[in-house]
Amino acid sequence: MDFQLESKATTKLIVHMSVLSLALNASFFFFLLHTNRLYDMGKLNSSILLLLLLPAVELLKHFYATRAFQLDSTAQIGLGGSGNIPTGRVYTNKTAGRFQLKELFHSIVLLASTVLFYAFICTVLGATVQEYEETIFLALTMTTLTVFPIVLLIGQAKTYSFLLSEPVVLRCPRTNSYFNYLKQNCIGVLLGAWAASVVAPLDWDRPWQIYPIPNYVGCFVGQFGRSVYNLLSTIYLQFYRDRHTKIV
Repeated sequence: MDFQLESKATTKLIVHMSVLSLALNASFFFFLLHTNRLYDMGKLNSSILLLLLLPAVELLKHFYATRAFQLDSTAQIGLGGSGNIPTGRVYTNKTAGRFQLKELFHSIVLLASTVLFYAFICTVLGATVQEYEETIFLALTMTTLTVFPIVLLIGQAKTYSFLLSEPVVLRCPRTNSYFNYLKQNCIGVLLGAWAASVVAPLDWDRPWQIYPIPNYVGCFVGQFGRSVYNLLSTIYLQFYRDRHTKIV
């Protein structure tokens, strides 16, 4: 019975987050089209509002998931580092404040390192040094859509472990499923950004072919497509389980 309840709660979580992600992504993209800001992509001075909106959207999704579904990001003992495993030590408010500042500092360092890594990959794949503003903008967008949600969920220590290909398994099955959902989301964003590069060398002379607009749009298309796939596959699996249960 507990397994069935947890399975239904997990299904509800993935469905809700997929629908929320689809709605927010579509709204953000239509906002770009309606305000004619799509062609300002890559210009840091004129696109600073967009860079602030993206983290706000991810924070909204994170707080909804953690509050509505009571997610526990504690790691299993022996997997993925120390995580949030209690040690029996009593922390004062001052010590707890120092720990939070240290966690925030390391999170900022991790996110900045990810931005530099993405910028390096973009440069290796063909972006010129003169287009450093566009490359930084794209790297910031990719970091916000991939690593930032994972840091919010499991913290910087376990995110380091995940990025270094160490196993990270969370105690709560529901949270572990959402963590897997975020990992699949990362794949969709990266594949979308990479696949969108195919339009750059075409001689159509369209304004939306200018770097990094295709890659920026590709990030959202990849995330959108992955959310659609997660939504449909989760509904199908739950329907299959319910039907199998009735037959048995």
